[in-house]
Amino acid sequence: MTIGGTKLRRGEVLLGRFRVDGLLGEGGMGTVYLAWHLSLDMPVAIKVIRAPLEQSAQLHIRLQREARAIARLRSEYVCRPLDFGSLESGEPFLVMEYLQGIPLSQYARARHDLSHLVDLALQTAAGLAEAHRFGLIHRDVKPSNILVTGAPGSRCIAKLVDFGLAKALDFDTVITGAGQVLGTPEFMSPEQAMSSPDVDFRTDVWSLGVVLHWLVTGTMPFDGATRMRMLTSILHDEPNLAHAAWAQVPALRETVALCLVKAPERRLKSVAAFAERLEPFAGEEGRIAASIVKATLTDAWSTTHGTPPDEAIAFMGAATTAVSEVSATAETAATGRTQFAQELRTPRPRGQGEK
Repeated sequence: MTIGGTKLRRGEVLLGRFRVDGLLGEGGMGTVYLAWHLSLDMPVAIKVIRAPLEQSAQLHIRLQREARAIARLRSEYVCRPLDFGSLESGEPFLVMEYLQGIPLSQYARARHDLSHLVDLALQTAAGLAEAHRFGLIHRDVKPSNILVTGAPGSRCIAKLVDFGLAKALDFDTVITGAGQVLGTPEFMSPEQAMSSPDVDFRTDVWSLGVVLHWLVTGTMPFDGATRMRMLTSILHDEPNLAHAAWAQVPALRETVALCLVKAPERRLKSVAAFAERLEPFAGEEGRIAASIVKATLTDAWSTTHGTPPDEAIAFMGAATTAVSEVSATAETAATGRTQFAQELRTPRPRGQGEK
């Protein structure tokens, strides 16, 4: 059974200061409302989270912990939470800054210069860099979780949204009664698909590589008509990087290939390395974002810890692991989840017509 059916009424006030003004949209994680902060006289967004009823108490604690962690981030490329609470029905909700923009999944359907698309990828990397600096992982980097803000003809900024929600909800690894993985398998790293306890910031590097491939080619590097086939392809197949668009920018194709190495230890090591490789193809906004990425994950660590960049990356990985361990619950994996993981570990037989 799932909680998440409560509909907020227009004019309803939450926590004594957030007046609900209307519905913004609904998705797999829950329902988003436009609201007004009565104390600060500003618009905000409220996301009411949909979750299994039996996990509601644990979920409340995990979401609150994640919200507090994400609130520490100071980056214009991240949508930050402002408050947290629960409805009388037990459904948790997050109050976030209200952003007027278009999801990248919709924005990129129009024709854009390559440099502009690279700028958006670098701004996304800058948001991830700020989070990785604190040992936080997004775990659900995809075009629909990247909001492009700014009026036409003005400065465009890509902002990461739903930061940390996937991890707090364990949304990418929960197995339903039908044996399905909840989340977005198209952008999921192999270790994340396998529910590995060693998932760290490099899972976001993988997802960022998939986003870049999609931005440049309009296609996905892995193929699967169903969730199971997509996840199996991610685990066992090489990415399809043969699209004609790569012929003009082989260096970007190589960057995507390095992001999509299945073994995390052999993958592109950080979003800082990603930014360094993309910077030559960027416009002014992208170069600004690239400099922020590199400063965040190299100079900042060297200044604070007195360690060279490579050791800083290792330190960042250790921090990520520590945060993951603190956030983990004592729940044991469900039998269906274990069986599903075993099925994914078994290489699929190649049928006729499959490459």
